[in-house]
Amino acid sequence: MQVMKNTGSGIRFTAAFVLYLGFLLIHSSAPAQEYSDSLAKGNSTRAYIEEVDTVISLKFNFNTEYEQFEIKGDNFYYDIRPNISLSNKLSFSYRFISLGIGFTPRFLPGNNDDDYQGKTKSFSLGFNFYSSHWLQEVQLNYLSGFYLHNTEDYPPFPGWTEADPKILFPDLKVARLSGSTGYKLNRNFSIKSISSRTEIQLRSCGSFIPLLNYDYYEIDNESENNVQASSQKSNNLQITASVG
Repeated sequence: MQVMKNTGSGIRFTAAFVLYLGFLLIHSSAPAQEYSDSLAKGNSTRAYIEEVDTVISLKFNFNTEYEQFEIKGDNFYYDIRPNISLSNKLSFSYRFISLGIGFTPRFLPGNNDDDYQGKTKSFSLGFNFYSSHWLQEVQLNYLSGFYLHNTEDYPPFPGWTEADPKILFPDLKVARLSGSTGYKLNRNFSIKSISSRTEIQLRSCGSFIPLLNYDYYEIDNESENNVQASSQKSNNLQITASVG
């Protein structure tokens, strides 16, 4: 009886130990499976994208982009432009963030003929953020000083020729705040390989990217000059959706 009692206790102990060991194996297999799945996803992403996160990427661009106004009517057309022919933008990128500063050097040809087309001041500041899925871009632009490009259609005085100064709007100021928010469905597609060069696209692929774009303009031509008979200030907000 004593032996049978000890044997039954050993059987119960062995069964309990087996159940406990099985519980530990089952319980520990979930994190292991999650880690394996995560590693597989990581390997999948690394098969398409190589991160260049140990260097700072610098870009220096020349461009001819600027704010321009066209006012049209039945009997008139005004083409109003800033005195800018070439502007620069310096961008700094590191990992997932980029910062850009734009300016207009006065020494460049076409930017310094102030007596003919007036003096223009410009400045821009941009910020970009890219994660594995989200895209965010924000940019601020400021311009002051414009001229009437088609002054020949409305000569300011009799005998005016194209060698004379254009009609100037020195107090016209334009501020623009623009942005774009997007979601990249395919994480294997690298936006940074195109924009900031902080990643390398190892294998070709694409992605559906819905975008929400927004622009806020503030236009002001108020002047302290008493000769100016009228002035106005206007605000405009524009929101659009697009697909990339």
